[in-house]
Amino acid sequence: MKLISFFMVLFLASLSLDAQTYYGVGGSVAGYYSSSYFGHYAGDANTAWFNSFFGAFAGHNNTTGTQNSFMGSDAGLKNTTGSQNCFMGANAGRLNTYGSLNAFVGVNAGSNNIGGEYNSFIGTNAGYSNTYGRNNSFIGGIAGYSNITGRDNTFVGVTAGYSNTYGHYNSFVGVASGHSNVNGSHNAFLGLNSGYSNISGSYNSFVGTDAGRLNTSGYNNVFMGRSAGYSNTTGGSNICIGANAGFSNETGGSNTYIGSGAGYSNKTGERNTYIGSGAGSYNETGDYNVCLGPDSGAATSGSKNVFVGFRAGYFEAGSNKLYIENSHTSNPLIYGDFATDELAFNAKVRIGDISQPAGYRLYVKEGILAEKVKVAPSNDPINWADFVFDENYDLNSIETVSDFIKNNKHLPNVPSAVEVNKNGVNMVEMDATLLRQIEELWLHVVRMNERLKGLDQENEVLKKEVADLKNK
Repeated sequence: MKLISFFMVLFLASLSLDAQTYYGVGGSVAGYYSSSYFGHYAGDANTAWFNSFFGAFAGHNNTTGTQNSFMGSDAGLKNTTGSQNCFMGANAGRLNTYGSLNAFVGVNAGSNNIGGEYNSFIGTNAGYSNTYGRNNSFIGGIAGYSNITGRDNTFVGVTAGYSNTYGHYNSFVGVASGHSNVNGSHNAFLGLNSGYSNISGSYNSFVGTDAGRLNTSGYNNVFMGRSAGYSNTTGGSNICIGANAGFSNETGGSNTYIGSGAGYSNKTGERNTYIGSGAGSYNETGDYNVCLGPDSGAATSGSKNVFVGFRAGYFEAGSNKLYIENSHTSNPLIYGDFATDELAFNAKVRIGDISQPAGYRLYVKEGILAEKVKVAPSNDPINWADFVFDENYDLNSIETVSDFIKNNKHLPNVPSAVEVNKNGVNMVEMDATLLRQIEELWLHVVRMNERLKGLDQENEVLKKEVADLKNK
């Protein structure tokens, strides 16, 4: 007991020898009005209520600021009138004078804050340069380090929002997320290095590691996925969703890329829509393309194309083309050319709910209405009825035709009603058949006319002979 009492005496003696190291609550030495101080010159000038200062020079210059808690060497050193602040860590809130309602945790956290309010800085050097910025939340070592007057920002992660100075309403979550942002506002970056190089771009949403990493001044972009929109610098109003979607885009704008690697190589192209893994992946400068399907239009370089289906239009290098196909063939199921208003079907086409007979490309239920129809041969010549006029043509006699009609109830070489109802009518063949009948009729007419001429001549001879007999 005597030994313990001896050390207590020495301890109390030390208090009297160093009057500037304060311990305890209340009194002219400890401070004013229910305040608590511990440390060399802590709260030395304080005359206010309800403050707690712990550490050498903590709250040293505080005069009328109330309800502050400063812990750490030089924490809240310059604070005079700021109230309801919580500074923890060496130099935390060191230069704060009248800023209130701040929470700074970490060495040098919010060290240069002067009048900023409602800030929460957690981490070594978090919000270090902030002076008058308010309503900011910086969590992570050096997060929001360079912020000066930026307000309403949320930075979470080591060096997140490091360079932000004047930017407002930003949310950066992830290591180095929004690292280079200076005055860009209304951005939301989530992921390692997301929006890393953004300087003045605003209204961007980047989600994923390295998403929008090189963006500097691009605006209104949405990049979601690892390295989505990675190389974008000034391009605006782009939507890139999927790993590496729009990876190489630099200045292109108003593009929509959805799928892993969709629009990967595009640099300057604008108003493209690529949906599907690898869609339009190698097109660098094309504009106004629509590619729907994995690898659709992957190797194209043109503009204003529409490719629908797996690898549709994969190797098409032209522009204004339409491909609907599920392979990389150059003869797709449906092909079109917007420049020449051409549409081609490399397939059978059926219009109407009915099975399609074999051997035909087009079937239309209930008929076709048209102003003009022309039938032209492609490769095989049409067997037209000119052969009727060949010298060796075997023309049926009238008697033979008459007998055939009596026995079959239709003309020779013309299909019967039963055959037509069963097999339909080939228009070209039927026109040739009907023409054949007409030409055969004309042959009979020509022969009958020759016979009539002969009869007329015979009649004239007979008339002359009769007249001669009457004159005798």
